[in-house]
Amino acid sequence: MTHHYLIWGKYGSDKLESLLVETVNGDYIHTRAQAKAVMRYWQEKIRQGQLDEVRDWRISKVEYANHPDFSGTVNI
Repeated sequence: MTHHYLIWGKYGSDKLESLLVETVNGDYIHTRAQAKAVMRYWQEKIRQGQLDEVRDWRISKVEYANHPDFSGTVNI
């Protein structure tokens, strides 16, 4: 079974969290340390005013036998 990490957070006045980051440079986030580094990068971009404010950051570990297709669950 494989695993990777997802980064979640709430934008501005949003009440619900959003999936912020699942991949970096086309590859899944494989360690918690890598996820924290991505969060620090985003927080610096927020501090510089290049990204909107994010609050209630959360890292989740996801384990899969097969990688999911999140886009397949979207109804348009």
